[in-house]
Amino acid sequence: MLKEDEVPSYVYHILFILLACWLGCINMTKLPTGDLPGYIRQFERVPIAGFYGTIFEAFGGSGKEPFYSFFTFIGYYLCGGKASIYFFALVTVMYYLLFAAAHKLFVKVNVGKEELLCGILSLAFFTQYFVLTTHIVRQMLSMSIMIYAIINGIVKGKRNWTLAIVAILTHTSSILLFFFSLIPWIYTRMSLRRIIILLACFVPIIIFNTQIGQFLGSTNLQIETLQYAASRYGSNASDGLYVPISLMMIVFAPLGIVAFKTLWTLRYEKDSALYPIIYMYLMLMLLVVMFTQNPLLQYRYFYYTYAFIPFILPLLFYRGNRNFDHVYCAVVSVFFILRFFLIHNTSGMQFASAPTICLMPFPYYFIENFYY
Repeated sequence: MLKEDEVPSYVYHILFILLACWLGCINMTKLPTGDLPGYIRQFERVPIAGFYGTIFEAFGGSGKEPFYSFFTFIGYYLCGGKASIYFFALVTVMYYLLFAAAHKLFVKVNVGKEELLCGILSLAFFTQYFVLTTHIVRQMLSMSIMIYAIINGIVKGKRNWTLAIVAILTHTSSILLFFFSLIPWIYTRMSLRRIIILLACFVPIIIFNTQIGQFLGSTNLQIETLQYAASRYGSNASDGLYVPISLMMIVFAPLGIVAFKTLWTLRYEKDSALYPIIYMYLMLMLLVVMFTQNPLLQYRYFYYTYAFIPFILPLLFYRGNRNFDHVYCAVVSVFFILRFFLIHNTSGMQFASAPTICLMPFPYYFIENFYY
């Protein structure tokens, strides 16, 4: 029997690929609602719009986030013009990037396989994240690329500029995490003095978002993506949706407790690869809680906190009692799996039934036409 440190890396990656593919298959059965029909139309218009039209004239002619449009153009021909296969591929990539990032980080900080599997299963079976993968497609893809780029940079000690730029040009919202990753203080244990200085700079940026965004927007930034990001940041417009603070706390409370507990565990260590992830999550949580004047940005960035689940939630007993750790990871994993199937198809987005997604053979997803 293999010991924990003898499990080959490729075994984990095979698991990640199979699990990501299964989740991608379930998304192939989704009834097109929300933002998905718009993405399907863009995909199906590729032969009509051509290369330039698809990439630089999409989304109202702005071409503000050209990398997603580039993926759409290439994906149309790679997937034989079938939208279902294209979105299967996108969802698979979204999940795999986060799974692989968790593996990289946990290997770096010597976290055991129980915590890694707990993190992977928690994200894979977290329904609220799952239903967004074929809804706000660009944001979810951009978020996965950016987090992978940041963690890859943490592990290797060298920032991955290429992937970061790809993420930003896929959806501008990921520029926030990129800015967080540029703060040098988050990579080591922060003193109280540095925390106060950081808050003194960070909080006014949230409070005066309208004024700062309008100022940046009036400077006529030459890059369309940056101009668009500045206008969205400075706008307090709403699309009528918002996330109540009580719902936010369902995510923030457990992740916040584990984050602070982990910081306490690391209190005597100056350096740890966990520091930047925890500090970025806490800054993101603070931003979401305080951004009440901009409900659109508030709930969009609230969704970003979902992606931190596999990196933080399993760490409650990090370097603690191993028996407690084993029980905790097992209970959390089983909870998310059971919850996923118990509340399946109750989110307002319709997929194939639970028995179907459990029993249907993998090739059948690519043969059967479900909804599109």
